[in-house]
Amino acid sequence: MRSAIIILAGLSISMLLAAPVCADSIEIAKVYRAYPAYINPAVCDNPNLEPSPAVTPAGMPPQPATAAGQSGPCASVPYAFSSDDPINVPYLALWAGMVATHDNDVDYAGDKATISFDNGFGGGAAVGYDFGPARLEIEGSYRESNADEIENDQATFDADGDLEVRALLVNAYADFTTGSMVTPYLGAGIGYAEIEVGSRDDEVFAGQLAAGMLIALSPAVAIDLGYRFMMTDNPEIDDVEFEEVKQHTAVLGLQIRF
Repeated sequence: MRSAIIILAGLSISMLLAAPVCADSIEIAKVYRAYPAYINPAVCDNPNLEPSPAVTPAGMPPQPATAAGQSGPCASVPYAFSSDDPINVPYLALWAGMVATHDNDVDYAGDKATISFDNGFGGGAAVGYDFGPARLEIEGSYRESNADEIENDQATFDADGDLEVRALLVNAYADFTTGSMVTPYLGAGIGYAEIEVGSRDDEVFAGQLAAGMLIALSPAVAIDLGYRFMMTDNPEIDDVEFEEVKQHTAVLGLQIRF
């Protein structure tokens, strides 16, 4: 009887030693462009990472891996995306920001003047598709700046009026995966813009350059911190010839993926 008790006790200790310690195996699952904030709770083999070799005490046979979806303290929790796979999905982007407009030289029947502008505001929306390393979208935007002063060879005058720019652009972006929740990007777009001064307007070609970063809040939502430089062709409004309209925009946006 005493020998049987000693054997049972030894088997019990061996079984306890054979149980993997799952707390040391918790890893971060990278699912949104290597997004690091989704954690599989108490897993021994994370399906998003390379499997680790089984650790067993001396004299015991290797323990079989727990299948995904199987209950137990070391069951793997599968996720739909792998960090190595592109996430090809449509998305909606919304943004607002502060606009700085370059001084603009105007010519009216040979009389030349320069108009300066106060800082203004802008906003836009875009629908697009993410192909993994690249995105393509159609964007509509609105920017408004108040005229500040008009200066010619004789004097400087206070100006009153708004410069409004409505643009419709096709944009292409390149995203750069960093292995974190931050995804830098570069982009360019082309389209047309409606330039309005007072109640008169002209439609001209437009283009823009973009740079910034997406900061993932979840696999479906990201904050966009970016910069846009937009330039248009020369508008002509009521026989007044303007030079190219050039605007810088600091962007705070939201990207929602479907």
